[in-house]
Amino acid sequence: MPRAGVAFGEVLARSGDDYGPVVNLVSRLVDHAVRGEVLVTEAVTSAATACEFDVAGRPAIRGFDDPVAVWILRPQSASS
Repeated sequence: MPRAGVAFGEVLARSGDDYGPVVNLVSRLVDHAVRGEVLVTEAVTSAATACEFDVAGRPAIRGFDDPVAVWILRPQSASS
């Protein structure tokens, strides 16, 4: 099972590559996720109205001065 990170914000695009703090944060969230887990930022929890999340904490993330609030996307049941 894969693992994933999702963040919401401005991305800088140059010559077909994406850059910026949001891209770096997504990469770091993937590093913190375990198999089958999707970690998201607070901005994602605010924007996603049809999803449920569990608090994952505030890990220190390399490249960011302060701990980042992180949530786990709660898997939906088959009946949802």
